[in-house]
Amino acid sequence: MPEAVRYFGEKANVPSATWRDLWQGQHARAFTVAGAMKADLLADLRQAVDGAIRDGESLGKFRQRFDDIVARHGWAHTGSRNWRTKVIYDTNVRTSFMAGKYAQLTDPDMLARHPYWEYRHFTRDNPRLEHKAWSGLILRHDDPWWQVHFPPNGWGCHCDVLPATARRLRELGKDGPDTAPAGVGDVRPEWQYNVGEAAWGRPIADTALRDLTDGGWSPPGTAPAGGNALPALPVDTAVASPLPATSDPTSIRNVWRDLYGEQSVLADANGGRVVLSDRVVEHWLDAPAERLGGRERFLPLLRELIEQPAEIWTNWIVNARGRYELRRRFVKAVTLDDNQPVELVAESTAGGVWLRLAFDADTVALARQGLLVWKRSE
Repeated sequence: MPEAVRYFGEKANVPSATWRDLWQGQHARAFTVAGAMKADLLADLRQAVDGAIRDGESLGKFRQRFDDIVARHGWAHTGSRNWRTKVIYDTNVRTSFMAGKYAQLTDPDMLARHPYWEYRHFTRDNPRLEHKAWSGLILRHDDPWWQVHFPPNGWGCHCDVLPATARRLRELGKDGPDTAPAGVGDVRPEWQYNVGEAAWGRPIADTALRDLTDGGWSPPGTAPAGGNALPALPVDTAVASPLPATSDPTSIRNVWRDLYGEQSVLADANGGRVVLSDRVVEHWLDAPAERLGGRERFLPLLRELIEQPAEIWTNWIVNARGRYELRRRFVKAVTLDDNQPVELVAESTAGGVWLRLAFDADTVALARQGLLVWKRSE
């Protein structure tokens, strides 16, 4: 399913000590394996999972890959090998498939013909009685019940959702959709979210991009510690040269087109994906006096900043409306043609859409907080 492949491909790699480090819908934006703290280990595990989702590789094949990875990295994972591999395999494959299914079900043409969804129970081994009781339940696609119960809604859950028409309801002798069961039932707290909504519910459209860029985002929790306690960044010689400062929209658009086309997809140093969209540049040009600030000078350095950074950080941020997003920050210090060092930061969403380019000291200090997911070897 292409939508399942895209869902998994847009995740950011996030090392974690336990599965509780990320909560509910955060997992839709991040790939994590509890206890996999090293970036190269996590990248190899991701590649193995990707084979299952992209190519339909079996659990047996995944276990072969898993054994090779464990041996190569010397990873002392918790739990038995068979149990651990089944949890990793089932959880990632099922959430990816159902996120893809959600994207198909919510296609406007599909919803016009199939405004109802039918819950189907398919678990064969140790079926949950409550899930089995929900099988055949038909509700409107926008019923709040789906926000918690859209499968998978538990460890090992293999339930499904099928589209249904008004004709289907009449054939079943129903005058309308069923009444949703009260409460959350036996859905554990960590599964009380809809993987499809978490993955696709906030598409990166022009208005959403403006909201992401101008929404008053800040790190949650305590005040930032700044970068003073961290070692200084190594200073590289820039491969590309900065541009003369300009606010001319035609010149900036031509530079972008020459460098990246309408859009480019880069592979970052940690194996993630970053989409360089010209919508960010257009956002700058909506209010150049406020938003350019010299950023246009560093567009030629964006590629090396993402592909060859000194560090990659990830952290949660929150805006005034209480909305959380997982962001990645690529940090690098370079010496330019005038021998003046400058520190640069590129920021992207967990889905890999580039959002920001900055070069001021305060932004660099803020960027070097959260979880250091990749650092260049000395």
